[in-house]
Amino acid sequence: MERVRHRSGRDRLRDRGFEPDEKPVVSAKTKAAALLKRRATREAGARPTRRGALIIGRAMRSVEVVGARVARRTQMIHPPATRPNPRILVVDDDPLVGRSVSRALRSHADVVFELEPEVALERVRRGERFDLILSDVTMPGMPGPHFFERVVALAPEQREVFVFASGGMSGLLREMLAATGCPCLQKPVTRKMLLELLKNVRKIAVIRRRQDDADGA
Repeated sequence: MERVRHRSGRDRLRDRGFEPDEKPVVSAKTKAAALLKRRATREAGARPTRRGALIIGRAMRSVEVVGARVARRTQMIHPPATRPNPRILVVDDDPLVGRSVSRALRSHADVVFELEPEVALERVRRGERFDLILSDVTMPGMPGPHFFERVVALAPEQREVFVFASGGMSGLLREMLAATGCPCLQKPVTRKMLLELLKNVRKIAVIRRRQDDADGA
């Protein structure tokens, strides 16, 4: 009878493509699985296989919990990108209006306030764009409707985000305001009214993003 030659571990390594002095590269996942299996076998002992499976299941759940904690810490270190706050341009010859709007929306939007329409126009001329433009109607030197026309001439897309605020106006200004087609808030403008405006701003922003995506497709 031919004697069966016992193959050493070194021979088996050669069969797998490794030199005897080299060690196969084992992934961290494989090491963890083997460790959990050995631990479960040791703890289960002579107990039924189902009990051993329960121990393995508990160990795997512990690993998942630890993994979730690591993921949360990673998010804290590298938080996901957030959308910037909407930019609001407020134009009014009363400085109290600018302060009140900035205070009401400081945690919801970035408010830019200008006392003079000409200065606000210069911002638009330089390329600045806003998610909402809130303008007074009766301003010395340039009434709100005239300011609106000049803004739209520079940036037609800003027409959709223009809103007026007024505490009273003459018949002529009322006709000019109606011609713009823009909504007009009655002063004093409350925080509730401003937050409602912001909701509409976000809706407009979503519609624009969808239109941009459709155009780019």
